[in-house]
Amino acid sequence: MTKAADVKELLAALRTQGWQVTLTDGGNKYKAHPPDKGKKMVVFSALPSGADAFTAITRELRHSGFVWPPPEKRKATVVPIHSATPFAAKPHPEVETVDEEDDENRPAPRDLGAPIAPPVQAARPKAKATGRGSGDEDVMYLELKEAKALVDLAGEELRAAKDKLDIAQATYDTAKQEYESALSDLRKRKKAFDAAFEEKERA
Repeated sequence: MTKAADVKELLAALRTQGWQVTLTDGGNKYKAHPPDKGKKMVVFSALPSGADAFTAITRELRHSGFVWPPPEKRKATVVPIHSATPFAAKPHPEVETVDEEDDENRPAPRDLGAPIAPPVQAARPKAKATGRGSGDEDVMYLELKEAKALVDLAGEELRAAKDKLDIAQATYDTAKQEYESALSDLRKRKKAFDAAFEEKERA
């Protein structure tokens, strides 16, 4: 799966398990509030840099009660545990856990992931605290921001894949030229050998 697909699946699993997930910091981070208020909130990058970052994110979420992989994706086979690691996992810069009561008063966390341009937001009137439809508008706006963050992540992967494709294409072209050159040289040598052999036979 791609990083964008992994993040999308993770967000869906969080919400299925009753977590409240919001996109913050201009689309750079997610705040995940566990259904158990006694557990810590997890703040993680919306643009995980790779497999290590994603593993660190799911590890911290599991510490707050999240089940990952989702139950429906877990295999039925039981894997015996021979020994447990005596060392705690190292903290990762793209994820942190925060006490809910400290969240409002703490300073904004430093960069937890690769910075991205803030989502383009069209000017729109503020939703009123009361009134018909205002809650739906807020929910739709948050969903729009989240979709934009996933687009940014998928675009980043697309650019990286295109760079790899260009490098692979250049390598292929060079290898093809070398192959054709070697094949041409083989044919010339074979032709010369056949001619020499026929001349020897006639002699």
